Amino acid sequence: MISRFLRISLAFSFALLLTQTQSFADDVQVSASVDATDITINEQIQLVIELENADQFPSFNLNLDKFAIISGPAKSSNFQWINGKSFSSKKISYTIAPLETGDLKIGPFEMMIDGTRYTTNQITVHVAKGSRPPSASRSGGDVSPEGESQSSSDDVVFIKATADKSKAVPGEQVTVTYEIYTRVSIRNYSIENLPDAVGFWKEDIATPKNPKLTQEVVNGIRYSKATIKKIAYFPTQSGTLTITPMPVVVEIQSSRRRSLFDDFFNGDPFGRGATKRLVSNPIKIDVKPLPTDNQPNTFTGTVGQFTMASTLDTNIVKIDEAVGLDVTITGTGNIPTVTLANPEVPASLEMFDPEIEKSSRVDGGKVAGNVTYQYVFIPRKEGTVDLPTIRFAYYDPDARRYRTLSSGTKTIKVLPQEQRQQITGSGFSREEVKLLNMDIRYLKTNPGQLRQAGARYYAHWSFYAVLLLSLGIIGGCTGYRYWLEEWGQDAAYMRRREAMKRANQRIKSAEAHEDKPEYFSNLSRAILGFIGDKTNIAENALQRKDVTVLLRDHALPDETITEIERFLDRCDAGRFAPVGQDQLTEEELVPKAKSLIQTLNQYL
Repeated sequence: MISRFLRISLAFSFALLLTQTQSFADDVQVSASVDATDITINEQIQLVIELENADQFPSFNLNLDKFAIISGPAKSSNFQWINGKSFSSKKISYTIAPLETGDLKIGPFEMMIDGTRYTTNQITVHVAKGSRPPSASRSGGDVSPEGESQSSSDDVVFIKATADKSKAVPGEQVTVTYEIYTRVSIRNYSIENLPDAVGFWKEDIATPKNPKLTQEVVNGIRYSKATIKKIAYFPTQSGTLTITPMPVVVEIQSSRRRSLFDDFFNGDPFGRGATKRLVSNPIKIDVKPLPTDNQPNTFTGTVGQFTMASTLDTNIVKIDEAVGLDVTITGTGNIPTVTLANPEVPASLEMFDPEIEKSSRVDGGKVAGNVTYQYVFIPRKEGTVDLPTIRFAYYDPDARRYRTLSSGTKTIKVLPQEQRQQITGSGFSREEVKLLNMDIRYLKTNPGQLRQAGARYYAHWSFYAVLLLSLGIIGGCTGYRYWLEEWGQDAAYMRRREAMKRANQRIKSAEAHEDKPEYFSNLSRAILGFIGDKTNIAENALQRKDVTVLLRDHALPDETITEIERFLDRCDAGRFAPVGQDQLTEEELVPKAKSLIQTLNQYL
């Protein structure tokens, strides 16, 4: 009776479990949402794909033709049990930016979950040109020092991308300049990642570490602007190609205003600011195919402006002796694509595969460089022989025509070999010349130190020396591993251990800088960084009042605390007003910094 009851109970529980599982499977729902549907071309939005009661994250094709993915996917899961029922949700988040204006569609997205096909809803986002009105500005949103989201009160800072041309041909350089426009003080900025540029080969163009500020009026408002990035793009295919927006994080200074240069790049180390995440506008390039009319047979796809120079190492050789011809292409363009077509070689000559050397640089904002082909020819008969002419064809985008460069006619005089060498035949073949250096081995005249056969190696003292050395190395490694496990993972300990070293490095960096703001900044950071390392507090989290309280907690004398405060004040004055500060004696600051650090080391 009991056995029958157990069987019925198990069957009922199993049926209930199947019913509950089917119920959850039927309750699976998918949806898509964005945090804003009315934005400008310079703004970014969050796209969230939400899955309810799904067991796992599905794979699906995120087709966003009109948007660029700035970051993502970021995945999160949530599980709840309410009144005996379980509820689960999963979210997949992306940060995206529009590539054009108008009413843009997002989705629908299709995905398979447990063998069933699901489709999200479609979203329409209106993307407008220009800036948002002050009362509705987003620009990626502000984040306060505490991490809370705040709405911007004005379009005070934005990133602008500008291309030097909107039409090009494959292989032609298109330079895109990224500039930051601001009406507020900026302490720092960082580029999160470079734009995606499908269909382009790209090369960075160096920009100054401290960009120069200029003024520009935009829509009747004066902005300070600075160039933060330059990239040379070379299209590799034709069509309408898009360079996606570049995300940049800027830290806005909210403390009192200093000099324009320091406000923009350095800021007050004790000030509090807000972080703003921006994206540049996308760039579209109309890439036309290269013309086929009058295209030379030797054209290999190079675009730019170039010159050619050729040199011959000798013009008189004997049969089967090598003669070298160097051909150098110099100019501006996509240097890695420079390729010379193989010339037609007469039967009286044999040509080896050329050695190729390429070097590129940036000259006046243009990618330039040199490409050298080193040809080797071997004449097989005597007389006057003309070397094959090397031709290089390229497309000049400024003149919109093909041009061909030529090495010209190079003539050599081939003399007969001596009689004793003629007996050997017609000379070396190409493969024989390549393997010649491996075919002849040097014969040793000194056999070196010989060892008696049957000698026991462990009877020599060197064997035990090596054995002891090996044991010492093993012991040292074991001790180091123990130290690493005990202390190496302790971040606070490592900071205290390296505090003096980092402080001295900053003082040396100050002495090496001729720029006064950098000089005073490094000295200030040496003191603050030493205090932060010794107390395991982030340097940028130290406020002036916190420094004073912290030093008093460590029982520093009031005279020493006053000296430290006075030293930091002098460094701040030197950074923001280096001219006209007669009381500052730079020669005294470095010894003073070293003395204060030694004093701090006794108490911290």
